[in-house]
Amino acid sequence: MSKLPRFANIMKLIVFGGTGQTGSAVLKQGIKIEGLEITAFVRTPSKIPNDVKEKLSNVVTGTVLNTDDVTNALVGQEAVISCLGTPLIGGEHHLMSDGIQNIVNGMRANGVKKLALVGSAAFLPGAAFAFITKRLASDHGRVIQNLSKAKDVDWTVAMPPFIKQSAKVGNYQVAIDKLPGASRATTQDIAHWMLTCIQDDEEMRKHTHQLVGISSSFANIMKLIVFGGTGQTGSAVLKQGIKIEGLETTAFVRTPSKIPNDVKEKLSNVVTGSVLDADDVTNALVGQEAVISCLGTPVIGGQHHLMSDGIQNILNGMRTNGVKKVTLVGSAGFLPGIAFGFFWKRLPSDHGRVIQILSNTNDVDWTVAMPPFIKQSAQVGNYQVAIDKLPGAWKATTQDIAHWMLTCIQDDEEMRKYTHQLVGISSS
Repeated sequence: MSKLPRFANIMKLIVFGGTGQTGSAVLKQGIKIEGLEITAFVRTPSKIPNDVKEKLSNVVTGTVLNTDDVTNALVGQEAVISCLGTPLIGGEHHLMSDGIQNIVNGMRANGVKKLALVGSAAFLPGAAFAFITKRLASDHGRVIQNLSKAKDVDWTVAMPPFIKQSAKVGNYQVAIDKLPGASRATTQDIAHWMLTCIQDDEEMRKHTHQLVGISSSFANIMKLIVFGGTGQTGSAVLKQGIKIEGLETTAFVRTPSKIPNDVKEKLSNVVTGSVLDADDVTNALVGQEAVISCLGTPVIGGQHHLMSDGIQNILNGMRTNGVKKVTLVGSAGFLPGIAFGFFWKRLPSDHGRVIQILSNTNDVDWTVAMPPFIKQSAQVGNYQVAIDKLPGAWKATTQDIAHWMLTCIQDDEEMRKYTHQLVGISSS
């Protein structure tokens, strides 16, 4: 999900805990929703950035531990989001549970029915996280116990695992009473789902009186560098990549003029260099989080080992910069049991060296898309992938190959399935 639904039935929302990481994300997203009037209830108004504060309907100064402060702030409101947490140090051991109880009581006094709040995946059924402190267990446990008795309020709890800050909303999943995916969720994704529940009656109905695990899958990779971005498949990767919200894509190329201007202007950066120059490659990888390589072996010319030497430089540069993920394009001719009669001597030599290099690389998460005949296409179609074999037709389109490589880079589950594997891909 990347856009919030617009439902004007909820026009007035109050946010408690709006100066923490997730609360700040709620405020920043909320002020962009047309027609939504947002009040922030905080202890320290100066912690709200001025560019956010000026777009809020109101800022109320108070403490959630004061019943009158909370009840008075709820006058005229239609829904509540709470991003309260338990302080790890200090005397307010039950800040979250006492605060939530005051909020629920204040909602009853003012006839407010909808509440979305943040909890922790550590308290989902069957979960066990070693880092939970006694005060956290006590406070969160009281919240869940109190909510279980609050049948007269439509509440739901977002239960993220490890929380990671992010700049934009990505792709995420939710599931009742369990984590649906990776053991992390971004502040933007948590905020987005809570705002969706508050505005979308159907989403709220599905999750009312439920503990809801939330996992971020995409956009945890925010910075991607693409090598070989001016070839057919590389061009498809760039064109698709610039459309993914939150993904900052850098193109590493020998000839920047080969990148169309409408693509170039949407890239985060264009680096000019040669994959045969180790310093060029290592320097380009500074600050990156993932790599896609669309390098190939030139059919003519003197660079017989362009692909294998380039891949070796990329892997070395990744190690230097702590980059862990790479997907690359190979050829189905090198899948087990397949023999193509048209290969030049230089092609088996170069591709064979790549596979040998990768087989000795265990400290990087790599996977290789192994298409047969590659066909250009205008859009992504239907395709299949399979480890060590071709799953279907003897052709794959540039758009399908690009789509699968980008999926691996962004989706941890997909990458886990195919890490250190040669993966045949067929378009249907």
